[in-house]
Amino acid sequence: RAGLDARESRAFRRGLLAVARGSGDRDGDALAEFDAWLENHPWGFTAVVDGPNVAYLNQNYDGGRFRLAQVDAVVRALEARGHVVLIALPAKYCDAVVPNHRKGANTQFSTALGAPRQKLEADELALLAKWSARGALYAVPRACHDDLYWMLASTRGLLAVSNDRARDHWGAVADERTYKRWKAAAVAGFDVACDGAATLSFPRPWARDAHAVPGVDGG
Repeated sequence: RAGLDARESRAFRRGLLAVARGSGDRDGDALAEFDAWLENHPWGFTAVVDGPNVAYLNQNYDGGRFRLAQVDAVVRALEARGHVVLIALPAKYCDAVVPNHRKGANTQFSTALGAPRQKLEADELALLAKWSARGALYAVPRACHDDLYWMLASTRGLLAVSNDRARDHWGAVADERTYKRWKAAAVAGFDVACDGAATLSFPRPWARDAHAVPGVDGG
């Protein structure tokens, strides 16, 4: 059986909300607000992108950095298949100066504690502004677990795009068998080549048809 049925999806969603609530009322309220926002949103998003996971792909080297251009490449690849895309990005990555958690990071700024930071380039700031203006960017509140957001979105029927195995959170809400069925049916892997081209590895239920939007070729 591919994926989770409606009952299992509801149970998983409740489990994610409970995990967030376990971190404090603020976290729980923030995730519940996102869930309600997504459920009632008129656009009908069909895919959600794990922004940090995409932006940090292949960046663990001297000079590696948080790269929003990689997120844009994945978004464009999804849109080419007719998807209506939502980008989940922690609020701390929506600023002009953002963290850089890669080893040997090319840091242009540091905090008083010496934590690595980087200044976003003009084209990266333009991407944030474009996504925000289009309503395609969801800024996860500071100090909240951003993985819970794209995982929860998958229980609302969105295709999740991430190479994160998400095991840190699954153990609290589902058994191994359920986890494997969810991942095999709801999560697409991705890669971004040196030339900036993105490729997606779609799970079986999504491999043939995208949720096409009017005037866009589902490909």
